[in-house]
Amino acid sequence: MWRNEVFAHDAALHVPESRPKPFTPLDQLIDYVRESTADQVSVHHGQTPIFKLVSDTTATGIWVMEDRLYRSKEHPLYDGSTFLHGFGHYRETYVKLDCGWRIQTTQLTRLRVEMTKVF
Repeated sequence: MWRNEVFAHDAALHVPESRPKPFTPLDQLIDYVRESTADQVSVHHGQTPIFKLVSDTTATGIWVMEDRLYRSKEHPLYDGSTFLHGFGHYRETYVKLDCGWRIQTTQLTRLRVEMTKVF
């Protein structure tokens, strides 16, 4: 049920470094997040958001983000690195539904990524 508290039913997640097209429909988005976050510790910071109200029911936002991902060798997306330190932005659109504001689209763009092996 948590997805109904965060995402719109037609939500899309775009992570260009993972694949060129967005993860959609919602079940595919959730499956990707579940797989990519399995067996890892994530320290994730979203800072200094800038929101723009586009209409009474739509808005946009951009968040500065920094993340640190600590993955085991058993991680489903293990590529030889066990530590990722990223810097970038989340660019989002929001929609106001009867149940409140929900994320309709989100795009993660990392400007810099540092990856190392930690044993």
